[in-house]
Amino acid sequence: MTPEERLTEAVRVLAEHFDVVQVFVQLHDDERDATDVWVEGRGNTLARRAHVESWLNTCTVTDCDDDDGEPLTT
Repeated sequence: MTPEERLTEAVRVLAEHFDVVQVFVQLHDDERDATDVWVEGRGNTLARRAHVESWLNTCTVTDCDDDDGEPLTT
């Protein structure tokens, strides 16, 4: 199963239990030295957008670091 297929299946399963699902995932491929990004969602598009906007409005640079302990730079 490809990463895309896994994501689609995971979102399908979540959507059976929730009204709105939006998932963003990424995977770094060392061989290509590239990062692949997949986005999948189900449910009301306006509600999904509102959730993302709410998250963006509450996310500070310190909160949204890339797990290396250093804040992201813009």
